[in-house]
Amino acid sequence: MNRAGYSAGVVLLSGALVWWWGRRFRTRRRGRRGRSLLHRGTRRARTGYAALIGDTPLVELRALSRLTGRTILAKAEYLNPGGTGKDRIALAMLEDAEARGDLPEGGGGVVVEGT
Repeated sequence: MNRAGYSAGVVLLSGALVWWWGRRFRTRRRGRRGRSLLHRGTRRARTGYAALIGDTPLVELRALSRLTGRTILAKAEYLNPGGTGKDRIALAMLEDAEARGDLPEGGGGVVVEGT
């Protein structure tokens, strides 16, 4: 197998493992069997929506870890409040706009997101 084929296989396997783990997490999070996979950091109360962004768990990809002989971790960004890794950059953009004075601090401005 050439290097490109190997790389594509690793990427596809990684995606499949993260998808599979995410299904398990969502099922258990709803209370199935009374267990939760939330890491300790998510159990404390937060002040505001922005405080929730970025506090997502790391998931060990065991199959890839065994295959490579190294610990391979995936950051579960889909567990951000908006369900995507874009939450981090959106928060950074809003905080930057507030710091420059382009948006009133604490809300009240209008933001249009085009995607």
